[in-house]
This record gives sequence, C-alpha cells and structure tokens, in this order.
Amino acid sequence: MAWNQNFSIWSKIRLGFFLVHLGFLDMVITKSLVLYVLRSERTDSTLLFTFEVIFAYIAHLTVKFAVLFLSASTIFTKYLLTLVDLRLNGQWEDRAFYTFYIELSSDFSRLALYCIFCYVIMV
Repeated sequence: MAWNQNFSIWSKIRLGFFLVHLGFLDMVITKSLVLYVLRSERTDSTLLFTFEVIFAYIAHLTVKFAVLFLSASTIFTKYLLTLVDLRLNGQWEDRAFYTFYIELSSDFSRLALYCIFCYVIMV
C-alpha cells in the first residue's frame, strides 16, 4: 500500500486537532445526554406518549454521539498507526495485525452500544 508522504507538518497538526476536537465534542454531548437520561424521572404509572418519544429520541442521540466518538477515536488510532508505519519507512510488518484488532474492538464496542440502546428502548 503506497502512502503519499508529501503532507506538511501543519496538515498533520490540523488533522490531529480536528479529530481530538470532534472526539471531545462527542464525549461532552454524550455525557450531557446520559446525565439527562439518568436524571429524568420515569414513573411506574401511566407514561405519556410524548415523554416516551422524547426519551427514545434522547437515548438515540446518546448512542449516536457515542458511536461518533468511537469512530473518531478509531480513525485517530489508525492515523497514529500510519504515522508509526511511515516512521519505519513502510517496513512495519505487524501493522495489519494491529489494524485488524483496532477494527474488531471498534465493531464490538459499536455492537455493545447498539445492544444497550435496544435494552433502554425495550425496557
């Protein structure tokens, strides 16, 4: 796999800053939505349909931003692996091994988030 090595240091800094900024923003929004869901009072008696729709929408947003944060962190980790590979002049033989396990852990985490979402909605 050929990589273009003509990127300036400023391009790499901008990309890193952008990924860290998006990850931080996703983490803050996810935290605030989780706290809102935990603070909401669900009574055991009759629940209004509107409250259920709003609760489901907030739960959906929470999972969506958590998945976005997971995607941003996966991309950033793969970017770091690419930088290590470039530092070793493309001679790093274990890069595919690490990339596979990063993708595998990302997919399992995404599956867990969607399972939690289904549990919250169904219960």
